[in-house]
Amino acid sequence: MQLEQEIARRVRAFQELLQENEIDGALLVQNADQIYFTGTCQQAHLYIPADGQPLYMVRRDVERAANDARGCTVVSLRSFREIKEIIIASGLPLPKRLGLEFDVLPLAYYRQYEKNLPSFIPVDCSPPIRKLRAVKSPLEIE
Repeated sequence: MQLEQEIARRVRAFQELLQENEIDGALLVQNADQIYFTGTCQQAHLYIPADGQPLYMVRRDVERAANDARGCTVVSLRSFREIKEIIIASGLPLPKRLGLEFDVLPLAYYRQYEKNLPSFIPVDCSPPIRKLRAVKSPLEIE
């Protein structure tokens, strides 16, 4: 229960930073960020909207992700082409300003996002993530 509350706090804090920076949502792929915001790491894309439930789009072991991930909806992802439909099916708006981890995002992933998502303005969301991760909670210190 403690981990679930911690992850919910982290997601809320990040969503506040997204809203402050007028970012509609962030698509995260870095393992450390996935662990920080879900409690697990998979071959996946984590979409955190500025408001609403995060989506954990998992490419391989969906069952394991469903058991391990906290605070998000876990769905199967077979192809980059499905990201748009998954976001729409979840009832979330497609992002106009999309947060991406500029410091670690592979160019091939970025090109796939350009190809498979409607036109968006890319925004670096790495600084807000680093800002959050720099301050350790009592659970992290423990």
